[in-house]
Amino acid sequence: LLRTLPSPVTSKDNVSVVREETDSVPIASAVVFSPDGMLVAYGMDRGNGTQVVLYDLLTLSVRQTLDTLGDTMIFSHDGQFLFTGGGSTIAAWEPGSRGLLWRDEDSEDQVLHLSASADGRWLAQQGWATVIIRCARTGVIIRTMRSKDFEFADVAFSPKSSVLAILKQRSSNLDSDVELYDLATEEKRVLAYEPSVWSGGLELLAYSPDGTRLLGIPRYGMPHMWNTQDGQSLPLLELQAQDGHNQAVAFSPNGSFW
Repeated sequence: LLRTLPSPVTSKDNVSVVREETDSVPIASAVVFSPDGMLVAYGMDRGNGTQVVLYDLLTLSVRQTLDTLGDTMIFSHDGQFLFTGGGSTIAAWEPGSRGLLWRDEDSEDQVLHLSASADGRWLAQQGWATVIIRCARTGVIIRTMRSKDFEFADVAFSPKSSVLAILKQRSSNLDSDVELYDLATEEKRVLAYEPSVWSGGLELLAYSPDGTRLLGIPRYGMPHMWNTQDGQSLPLLELQAQDGHNQAVAFSPNGSFW
């Protein structure tokens, strides 16, 4: 698909034009679809910097080019906003209208993962040493969580509530803690996870579309799934062990596959 999408070029008078990419394809740093499936945000690395291009999938044309790092990107649940991050920069955009809403180019930590709450109020920003909660519309920092004897590995908001799942990984790369933090009530719960010699520490988290299940993916070995209502582990089919870093995990829209 990416070979059929046009690639933007900026002319000398700074007017964005379009040409077909025929000789080479830029390295994709991240790709994300809007909730309605009409837009795709494509973070591309051309070797001299990263830019984010918004494509209209109905016309296969460039809707907008954003001057920002796009190593990690997410749309808000209503599709009104696009959040981008990379290095120490995080930004919020309103595609096709106001453009840039806010930008922080001097974040306290590297921006590794982003997650937005279902009601559009909060944006969680995860780095190795911090998880920063911001107001999604203004970028104002509401609270910062800092690591002690662990590193943060991932964050994921429930699609049905204000609960944020926070993955903490110990330096041994074997022990992992999954904390469920309700931003509305400030209630915290820890989900039990017992790694074995055949299953390393968890790397990624993903909620099912109805918010009742949370999936944890380890570096190798068996994935783990919890019932988010009672915190109990759920059985999974035996899967072939795999070794190597995982880049992303997601459920299908109906929650039947991941």
